[in-house]
Amino acid sequence: MQGEQVNHAIAGITLSNYVMHQDDRGTLGVLESGSGVSFAIKRVFYIKPTSTATVRAEHAVSATQALVALSGSVAVDVDNGSEQQTIMLHPDQSVLTIMPGVWLRLRDCAPDSIVLVISSLAYAETAYSSVPYFHEIDNG
Repeated sequence: MQGEQVNHAIAGITLSNYVMHQDDRGTLGVLESGSGVSFAIKRVFYIKPTSTATVRAEHAVSATQALVALSGSVAVDVDNGSEQQTIMLHPDQSVLTIMPGVWLRLRDCAPDSIVLVISSLAYAETAYSSVPYFHEIDNG
């Protein structure tokens, strides 16, 4: 399922797969612009929750972001202003891409969760909002 893209019912998000190579030495997962990530990458960071009750994000951003569960699992709530959905991320080659203006929340994290976040904008270039505004901008 390398590079396969599956659009979800809610506008502003897609779930796709990244390339993964496995052999007796282990696993090599590959994420790069044009392969697993549909945008130019300007920032990469990870989130490692301190407990299963940890809630992160609860905002919309001006950047396109791709989320990958490197370990554990996490529920990602998304809201584009007119539709809501929850997607469970697991370390299974899934990349959840969230367009600018879509509000998101990370919750119900497994104890060993690490979520990689890839962003189209640097931190200083990114605007944050406590409400979704996806339908108010051109995500063309």
